[in-house]
Amino acid sequence: MLAAVFAAALAAVSSEAKDRRAPARPPDDPLETRVDLRLKKVPLPAFLDELSQQAPVRFLAAAGLDDCRVTAFFRGATVREALMATQELWGVAFHRSGDSPLFAFEATSRRPCPRFEPPKKAKGSCRAVEGAKPISIRCEDAPMSDFAEVVSDQTSASFFFAYGTEDFPVSLRLKGARIKTALSAAGRKASLSVKPTGSSPVYVVTMGDKAK
Repeated sequence: MLAAVFAAALAAVSSEAKDRRAPARPPDDPLETRVDLRLKKVPLPAFLDELSQQAPVRFLAAAGLDDCRVTAFFRGATVREALMATQELWGVAFHRSGDSPLFAFEATSRRPCPRFEPPKKAKGSCRAVEGAKPISIRCEDAPMSDFAEVVSDQTSASFFFAYGTEDFPVSLRLKGARIKTALSAAGRKASLSVKPTGSSPVYVVTMGDKAK
């Protein structure tokens, strides 16, 4: 009798352990798949290939978009949020082909993916420093992409850059700053705008109003 009770308890524990190890059920909508990636100045098709490797979706980019370059740091952002960022910044649109997992990208302006030139070349770098959370960082004449990458590591925030803005230089020191304060300070220093895409957690980096 005691042996039977022990066997039943052991089976229950084993079953519970298997449930904990079971992978999370993928979302019904493939665009809600969460992705993690770090890309610097890669062509748009390479960016779309990275998304396809992590989500059950496929992409077709129209002619003329091969020259677009993507700098992005995504930490748990959805595929939909990633695509919304490209749509907001670049003058491109995407649409689904029926019920298939194929999405087509096309230009919606004569000059998609405009490139912004930095006022000077950044020659330094950013590094995380010991200090209070969430953000403690030191940047000396660093490209804005360095700042975003360190902040992404410290907070799991996601960033998407307008073409060229990743090279804008920024110098600042922050200790124990909140993310809103840190992004506002970096944007002012680099003459850039750093704001979330609508209600999504992806921060888009583009030209500030005074610099346009």
